[in-house]
Amino acid sequence: MRRNLLLILPLLLLLLTGCAAPHVRAQGDLLVRRPNEGREAEAVVTLKPVPTAAPATPTPTPVPATPTPEPATPEPVTPSPTPAQVLAEPDRSEGQKYVYLTFDDGPSKNTQEILAILNEKGVHATFFLVGEKAAERPDDVRAIAAQGSIVANHSMTHETDEIYKSAEAFLADLAACRETIHEILGEDYRPDDLIRFPYGSTNRRCRDYRDDVRAAGYRYFDWNALNGDAESGASGKSAEDLYERFVETVDVQANRGRDIIVLMHDTNSKKATVEMLPAAIDYLESLGYTFATLENVPMED
Repeated sequence: MRRNLLLILPLLLLLLTGCAAPHVRAQGDLLVRRPNEGREAEAVVTLKPVPTAAPATPTPTPVPATPTPEPATPEPVTPSPTPAQVLAEPDRSEGQKYVYLTFDDGPSKNTQEILAILNEKGVHATFFLVGEKAAERPDDVRAIAAQGSIVANHSMTHETDEIYKSAEAFLADLAACRETIHEILGEDYRPDDLIRFPYGSTNRRCRDYRDDVRAAGYRYFDWNALNGDAESGASGKSAEDLYERFVETVDVQANRGRDIIVLMHDTNSKKATVEMLPAAIDYLESLGYTFATLENVPMED
């Protein structure tokens, strides 16, 4: 028995001194192999890929919209006041010829532009205003007077079917327009006796009232030249058309050596009249005419 043990013991010792298998330990998905004793440490690492989050797309910061500025409303042009040309009656000592620019039916949205042209050219005109329109546009009425032009009476309503029913009806209408002008320009504004009949004093509906109008202390004036802005088809006429008509009628009077009263209109639709006005003034100056208003011109008998 002892002898058998002695034989077995060396065999056991021999086995114990052999190489032992390495010990492996698993930690989840991380594997670490432990080396044999006396050898340099060595590790094998296996890692699961960590999902990479997609970079967040930055949300753009909204840029405040720049508000579109509203177009500025142009201020009305009020010409600088210039001294009014006052004539007791035309002075013929130097052989002067006079021209009187007149505008009927205003004021309108074109009044300020007409005044600016007159101011630039250094001339004045006579504006025969409709009282109802004057009441609606008092600043334009004041601008006419400030420029040195004359505010005159063209009836309160211009409704000829009503105002021409009788002399009394017409005189009442003129009185209402006169009162409106005084309310805007003051009680002392003159000439408050200066009128023009709607459609002229020779119109068959009112020509019988001329003596009544004169007896009431009014002076009235018609015209002997025009630009045609109230003639048939005027709405389709250009500034060039109106200028040609103006030259045609002016030349008739100039060739006769007469003073000229030019009829034009100041209403919202008469833009072509505004456009032709500078050339018309230049043409009259080239003919040697002196510009004046009807402020103190006496009526012819």
